[in-house]
Amino acid sequence: MVIRAGETISSGQLEDVLVTHPAVAEGAIVAAPDPRYGEVVAAVVVPVPGTDIDLDSIREHFAKSGLAKQKTPERFVLVDSLPRTALGKIRKAELRAEHFPKGGIR
Repeated sequence: MVIRAGETISSGQLEDVLVTHPAVAEGAIVAAPDPRYGEVVAAVVVPVPGTDIDLDSIREHFAKSGLAKQKTPERFVLVDSLPRTALGKIRKAELRAEHFPKGGIR
């Protein structure tokens, strides 16, 4: 869940769009701290091997999906793998702490 300027945004809905990008093997949406909005949408992506992906291509993909602009990722990081629990659930708190620490705007 991301709370951007008081609006609650479902990370699940955004992940459904994110993983349909042809260069995304796996992805997660987390909240990144932001001085203006409190939190913004951040995408953590495992790329498909041999593909190029950047924040602009993610933004374009989200724009084509028809989602509201405030639901488009404003931060982006590439990773080799997503941390998971023993049951296979993505450890989003770990992703957020490692890549988007509070007070550390990236």
